[in-house]
Amino acid sequence: MKTKKVAIAALVKGFSNLDSYNMLINRNIHIKNNFLPKLNKYECELILFHEGNISEEHQKYINEKSDGVNIQYIDLSDIRKNFSDGYWFMCRFWALDFLKYLSDYDFVIRIDDDCDMIDVNQDELSYIIDNDINYSTGAMISSFMELNFRREWHKQFLNDYCVKNNIQRSKSFDEIMITYPNFMIINVPYYNNSNMVQNFLNEIINGNWTERIQMGDANIWGMIIDYLDNIGYYNIKNIRYYHHSHQKMVYGTINNDFGYMVTDWK
Repeated sequence: MKTKKVAIAALVKGFSNLDSYNMLINRNIHIKNNFLPKLNKYECELILFHEGNISEEHQKYINEKSDGVNIQYIDLSDIRKNFSDGYWFMCRFWALDFLKYLSDYDFVIRIDDDCDMIDVNQDELSYIIDNDINYSTGAMISSFMELNFRREWHKQFLNDYCVKNNIQRSKSFDEIMITYPNFMIINVPYYNNSNMVQNFLNEIINGNWTERIQMGDANIWGMIIDYLDNIGYYNIKNIRYYHHSHQKMVYGTINNDFGYMVTDWK
């Protein structure tokens, strides 16, 4: 049987000050010590996408400080130049472009640069990869309710899209779960070959909906996996990681109480 290829990826920023890479380096070390050993039967590669502003000198520094872990760097400056705002570029990349860049892999595991992976169950990882599970995550957020005025924009967009494409609604808009996508495991061939997913993503991209109604990658994947794709997702039950941006210790759950606040994590 062919050994499955797994990419562990992040989209990261470049800095002029080397000390600014400390959080990324800590993330890499946590992956090496706490995550890669759980994937030892697969062919795994660490990949960092960047905006063309991480020099070879800085790449060498990151690798050395990350306990010598081997990392590939991919320059995205050709597509980054089309976006005035880095956040919407990130949303576009993690909605569509990453699937094209990583088409040679069986799975991509997104672990953002502000996430320290502490523990994950090896049996669950093996189950996901060996059984070609389409989408897996460590946390889901219960609804779009938090989006306030943007909620109505998303609801109208999804309603219009379903009418236009004659899609039967399986649940109400308010029942849709949205993802917490700083950590997610994606079955690359499935989503690259799914006409339903590709049509939906192209509708968003061609209409520039990410910027027009502030549609983030969490919302996009929530609509795909919990509304349009009746196969659904796998919620990893035994996982623990720290998300610096939200100061959250995340553990496997499918409601809004998806972690607990930690302000002094090192």
